[in-house]
Amino acid sequence: MATSSTASLYSSFLAHAFTGLIDLAGATIKLALLKSTYAAAGLTTDNWWSTISADEIAGTGYTAGGKALTGTSVVHTLAGTWALSRASTTVYGYGAIIRPATANGYLYRCVVGGTSGAAVPTFSPVVGVTVADGTVTWA
Repeated sequence: MATSSTASLYSSFLAHAFTGLIDLAGATIKLALLKSTYAAAGLTTDNWWSTISADEIAGTGYTAGGKALTGTSVVHTLAGTWALSRASTTVYGYGAIIRPATANGYLYRCVVGGTSGAAVPTFSPVVGVTVADGTVTWA
């Protein structure tokens, strides 16, 4: 049976990690597997394990509550050196991360998948502002 998977981080995790509200050096970070019925919109709205735990899979060999990651380290990459820059008329899926072709110090995550436009959009340097790009929306 073929399966697919998507790895995603919750928006609140990213916001808290980058503002220092989460101590990544001392935090326990877990990886959990969720059912395919889990709505991706939860990545921007869910904040607590209790809100998603009902969507966790179950089965032999799987650790309920997620598996703690070990040997984690934080790597700092300057946004302007990010390898993947936005391309015109290119398909992007939810969660893809790019930098504008003309780096502005920010990275943008695809929050609505689709095909980027032929013209380069103006990427806002204001956190929380979305950018329409063809049928793609970046945040």
